[in-house]
Amino acid sequence: AFLIAALLGGIGLTEDLRGLRVGVRLSLQAAAGLIGMFWLLGEPRLSVTFAVLVTIPALFWLVGFTNAFNFMDGINGISAAQLIVAGAAWATAGGLTGRSTLSMLGVVTACAALGFLPWNFPRARFFMGDVGSYFSGGWLASITLIGIRSGIAPAVMVAPLLILGADTTFTLLRRIHRGEAWLAPHRSHVYQRLVIGGWSHVRTTIFFTILATGTSLAGMLWLLDSLGSAVVGSGLTVGLLLLYLDSPRLAREATRDK
Repeated sequence: AFLIAALLGGIGLTEDLRGLRVGVRLSLQAAAGLIGMFWLLGEPRLSVTFAVLVTIPALFWLVGFTNAFNFMDGINGISAAQLIVAGAAWATAGGLTGRSTLSMLGVVTACAALGFLPWNFPRARFFMGDVGSYFSGGWLASITLIGIRSGIAPAVMVAPLLILGADTTFTLLRRIHRGEAWLAPHRSHVYQRLVIGGWSHVRTTIFFTILATGTSLAGMLWLLDSLGSAVVGSGLTVGLLLLYLDSPRLAREATRDK
């Protein structure tokens, strides 16, 4: 996990210092991800065909989530909050299932982010930059794969990251549908629209944190290994995602009603 995150962080540092074209940046990110994928291809119990089929979506996940995390690093505290929520959720899942490595990685993630949080929230004196956001995104994406490989249900591992992922995916699809230049800089993420609509950075980050915690808890229901708990967890997750995605409209209506 650290190797992948460090390589991605190095790409982010280059982006901060001199800039990189989109194609070059994505190619370097894919190369960094492939280096970290050898532990998947090297699994002796997997056939080469199956290993490739596993590695390709894993690589898309690594590169995609790293960029999604970078896109979401736009207001005070939101990135640190994501790291804390995910770290705490994975530490808990690791403890409940006896995966000590996952538990340790979760604790390290949450504690590192807690150390950074006072410098970035509520008033920002330091920023992650591309180097920090690429490292953090790659770190979270890598731990997700480690947890799934250890036997934890994918829903448990992905649940803490769903609000962030949904924001990026929804915004991208919305811009494509509107015929906008979706690679161009913009301020149309859900959290950005909340801020533009009058919410403070503090309020938006707290709202994001509450919902990300909610999806994390909903994902934990999959650990009960029963159909009923899985259905309840899925329903709660969908409800929280819809609430977040619709929150700019709800906030506007609440303001008009005052």
